Amino acid sequence: MRILPLTNQPPWRYDASEVLNPPKRTLSFEDIVKRVRRFRSDSVVLMGSRLLWHFWNNPSLVNPNAPGGMGNRITQTYAERIISLACAYGSAYNRPAVSEVEFRLLCWELSWGMGEGFFTEKMVDSLRDCLGRVALARAHWVLFAMAAEGGTVDVHGPKGVERIREQGLVILREAQGEEVELREKLGLTADSLRAVAKRLSMSQPGFSQLREELDAKPPALRRYAPQTDWLNIFPMIDIGVGELSEQFIAPSPWWAAGATAPRPRLG
Repeated sequence: MRILPLTNQPPWRYDASEVLNPPKRTLSFEDIVKRVRRFRSDSVVLMGSRLLWHFWNNPSLVNPNAPGGMGNRITQTYAERIISLACAYGSAYNRPAVSEVEFRLLCWELSWGMGEGFFTEKMVDSLRDCLGRVALARAHWVLFAMAAEGGTVDVHGPKGVERIREQGLVILREAQGEEVELREKLGLTADSLRAVAKRLSMSQPGFSQLREELDAKPPALRRYAPQTDWLNIFPMIDIGVGELSEQFIAPSPWWAAGATAPRPRLG
């Protein structure tokens, strides 16, 4: 069962944000969407991915009994839905990037008002159990390994341009070095990996459809709709361009690890 905040006070201070103010009432689904839309959608996806991979690498951080553990668990629990809403409703035009505290506050705001018991615990088998002899499973294993390794990106900051490794980022390219032998043994090419990544991902047309499906639901039910948690069905986001896109991101390592499990349809 997913946890909920124990008080109506968030574990983080609103005065650390120049964009968000403390809500004066329980926020509706539409309120949450408006607050998510205040930030650049790509920055919300990236910040959520960073935090989820950080928790994946350091599971003790989400122990509710550890210092700061309750806040981390709330972020872990609701980050995927905040990412989903940013993809479905967000914009990258003329908006500030979300900070870590602001992303955490958005997660807390979404959690406050979700009915107790709505979520079930994610029961994801280990990656080893997902591996079969079919090509899909082999490609999935390589894609997950690439996401865990991450890709190198240029980040513009106060000190200029910095090159950092972004876990969760998958950049498809022709194999190099030891990777050549590995792909040959598995019978995989960049094209076959791209085909599987496309199957496991959602791109802009899919986000537009999600938004339409959400808008068609009664307002009181939108917060609970499966369309707000589509990463359990499509665990990757296609951030490239066109059919030959080479960049994907897997924000949630838990769903990415279980990607070959049977997937339900959104409805």
